[in-house]
Amino acid sequence: IVPDFALNRRYGCGSPVSKANLSAGQTLVDLGCGTGVELFMAAEALGNSGRGVGIDMTAGMIELAKEASGHVHEKLGFNNIHFAVGHLEDIPLPHGFADVVISNCVVNLSMNKRKVFSEMLRILKPGGRLLISDVVCETEAPLEIRTDPKLSGECLGGALRQDYLFSMIRDIGFTDSFMINRFPYRDVGGHQFFSLTFQ
Repeated sequence: IVPDFALNRRYGCGSPVSKANLSAGQTLVDLGCGTGVELFMAAEALGNSGRGVGIDMTAGMIELAKEASGHVHEKLGFNNIHFAVGHLEDIPLPHGFADVVISNCVVNLSMNKRKVFSEMLRILKPGGRLLISDVVCETEAPLEIRTDPKLSGECLGGALRQDYLFSMIRDIGFTDSFMINRFPYRDVGGHQFFSLTFQ
């Protein structure tokens, strides 16, 4: 149901929506949604009574997502996906808005990940769920990787240590955190990175 121009610009290191077990009537938020592919995959499960909201800092991506949304709406017969420009550190949504928040390989790009996760917690309803796919490592990447603009853009420079990630989200207030899957992602100069999906 997703047009090729949206699929061809999709980037990620997993698919959190495929593990989200969504129900009709729920509100799903995708942070760093890009062209909206994860939301389009969820549209049918959310149904007419549900909604999906995509937030991305890049206006060009949001325009592509809105264009693709018209194609998806035409094929599915209902229009439950919406998009807005915004930053993960200051999400333009009210407290307790979402049942489920997802993000696919975007959190690592933020310079203030603690603020990002705090914002995610703020927009979730009590009992809501967070599902993230992102790049992590077991030991901190060397400085030459962390300060390389190209590697940062490739989601490696800002990758967190996995143990620190789970410690941080517990400290912020998330509970019942667990790993869904983890796969080797890339090796840079002998430093191994992994694609992690967790809830």
